[in-house]
Amino acid sequence: MGKTVYAYQIMNDKDIPDTIVRTSTIPEELGRIEYFLSDKTGTLTKNDMELKKLHMGTMSYGVESLEDLSNQLAAAFQQTKESTSGRHHPHGKSKRDMTSRVRDIVLALALCHNVTPVVDDGEEPTYQASSPDEIAIVRWTERVGLTLVFRDMNEIHLRTRNDTILEFQILHTFPFTSESKRMGIVVKDKATNEIMFYQKGADVVMSRIVHYNDWLDEECGNMAREGLRTLVIARKRLSDDAKSSISDRKAQESAVVSSILENDLELLGVTGVEDKLQDGPVLKYGC
Repeated sequence: MGKTVYAYQIMNDKDIPDTIVRTSTIPEELGRIEYFLSDKTGTLTKNDMELKKLHMGTMSYGVESLEDLSNQLAAAFQQTKESTSGRHHPHGKSKRDMTSRVRDIVLALALCHNVTPVVDDGEEPTYQASSPDEIAIVRWTERVGLTLVFRDMNEIHLRTRNDTILEFQILHTFPFTSESKRMGIVVKDKATNEIMFYQKGADVVMSRIVHYNDWLDEECGNMAREGLRTLVIARKRLSDDAKSSISDRKAQESAVVSSILENDLELLGVTGVEDKLQDGPVLKYGC
């Protein structure tokens, strides 16, 4: 009789509408639950990711400051365009440093991924990737003014807010694995011939690879407490020796990565991605 009453009360509880009790054995055990654990299959979340925060050590950007970041990015690309065309305009040192740092990390996020844009007749591009986190990051770079417009096995093309196309040759990719907890890509800027290695991954592995800093662990912890998934972004300009080693097809990938690429990387920043909760009541941790 008691089990029947429990089931009736649950199914008629206005705070949890449309609930169906399919068994009489579980309801009597609900009061004993202290912790509710879930896997990563989207049981409690929509699997709909959104990049909510970008932290760069001395600067932090959230959803409310995207316009400011977008303006910084546009200014950085304008400065680059003017310097290459031979025109120079005075800027304060702090202003120049800030815009260049914004450009560096947004460019890294726009290049270091496995996302492919798909464009149907005249429509806005959609993105395909093995992970929704990757798509969330590329959507974010599009919002701030750097859009992925083309990608194949050999090249990546990006479009700035003033419709300038940036073209990069893909020299090598290091896919993400559950063991490595990171991914990397080596690209060549076709306009400057500069070759760069970009890498992003979990803080537990990236903290050992990047230059020493005094803020990475703390900020990753802060984002984690906010319920955000963190990714550490870093880069390294390659010397001629490194370029030769990577082009040597006989070189073992693991040896090249560990000895040449994955040491003393320049830390660019940390992203915090939110996986939105399902609509409606959600069970929370507690007694």
